[in-house]
Amino acid sequence: MSQQPPDDEFERRLRDVFRDRNLGVPVSPDALGRIHAGARRRQQRRSAGAVVGAVAVIAVVAGAIGLNAGGGHGSNVAAKLRTAGPSAFVSGTGFPDPLVVPVSESPGAVSSPAVSVSPPSSAVPTVAPTAPTATPYPRAGSAVPADFTPISVTAVNDKTYWVLGTQQCGNVVCTAIVNTTDAGAHFAELAAPHAATITVDNTTRPVFNLRFADGDNGWAYGDALWTTADGGATWADTSLPAGSVKDLEAARNPGAAAGTAWAVVQPTTGDGYELWQAPYATGSGTGSWEQVDLGTDPPGGTAPSLVVKGATAYLLAGDAKNVEHIYVASVGVATTTYAAPCVPVAGVFSAGIGSLWTACSGAATVSTDGGATWHAATTPSQITLGVVGGIDATTAVVNQGSSLVVVSTTGQPKTATISSKNANFSFLGFTDAKVGYALSQAPNRLWRTTDGGATWSVVGF
Repeated sequence: MSQQPPDDEFERRLRDVFRDRNLGVPVSPDALGRIHAGARRRQQRRSAGAVVGAVAVIAVVAGAIGLNAGGGHGSNVAAKLRTAGPSAFVSGTGFPDPLVVPVSESPGAVSSPAVSVSPPSSAVPTVAPTAPTATPYPRAGSAVPADFTPISVTAVNDKTYWVLGTQQCGNVVCTAIVNTTDAGAHFAELAAPHAATITVDNTTRPVFNLRFADGDNGWAYGDALWTTADGGATWADTSLPAGSVKDLEAARNPGAAAGTAWAVVQPTTGDGYELWQAPYATGSGTGSWEQVDLGTDPPGGTAPSLVVKGATAYLLAGDAKNVEHIYVASVGVATTTYAAPCVPVAGVFSAGIGSLWTACSGAATVSTDGGATWHAATTPSQITLGVVGGIDATTAVVNQGSSLVVVSTTGQPKTATISSKNANFSFLGFTDAKVGYALSQAPNRLWRTTDGGATWSVVGF
């Protein structure tokens, strides 16, 4: 799942502030973190309220991040960071949408023809410039600054992951990406797309999430879509003419040389949502994107939630009549549709090893047969589900207010040990049965577990 962009009214106010020539105070990364967090909460409240008002259905919000299994991205964090196997990571959502990356058989991590790279546009000026000036983007390989603020995470295994965030660049806040290959002991800064992470005006085409499928192929997406085929050393603007990318996952079957990237697209014109797919491979990047046929009853007005396991994509979405479905798509195979177990809470959808997870009326619910049938895990009666991170066929981690809880189909729930008592989690995802990631907001922090969700520590950059 993916984090949601700010709402229009808030962005208008923000633009007014940024355009005030009398403003001489730089915008701090922490301020942008609060902006992102507040906007996402307003987006979730607005989406949920709109659906409840229409036929008592709870809106699906693509804000949770889960890991996909299969090929490789970490959002939800092992590709959205969602993976227990190869898939895309956080996020996801982070990230969810939360954050996530696929790893061989775990939950939640493609390239188009070469496209000229767009000029820098990601920095958000704090003072209206009197003349054009070069944007001081951070240099690849430099040390990670103390003010780096994480907003999305994606991983391909238990040691290698990437984090999309922001940092102060002189008088502007700019987009930054950091990477570790030793489980977070050391981070290095990579090149970043010249795209903002927040909408400032109608010409801004921001990115909100990051996915990697392997050490080479990655995507930064939102209103724009940027791709890399060299691990983040260079990025190209390969935005889909179809519209904005609301969610993206990528994965491949274990041992396969190539995989498939899947993207949930909100069309520039028309209603509803579409699913697109493109091949990717090490050495050749992402191929051409093609729309997937979702049948005669495609997703309608609420944002779908996407997870990927191996060569198969699972899309949890409501149709035009607000009836929830699970669309199961594979390359070269006609799409299958199952009835969803419920109207999920806030669009929660995540993949674990051999499983799919969602949330129904305060209970985490799991499927071990690709979405055909579902059964509930034991959850606290007072649980407030906003994010679910699937681990395997029996276990997942969910957020309960400001804490995290490990739930199971075979035992009682257990509250995780975590230092923060006021965290607002937007993403949960696992790369395997032990290692997982979580993103919290206000302040924005990245958390990591190495014991299956029992204890969590803040990642220092």
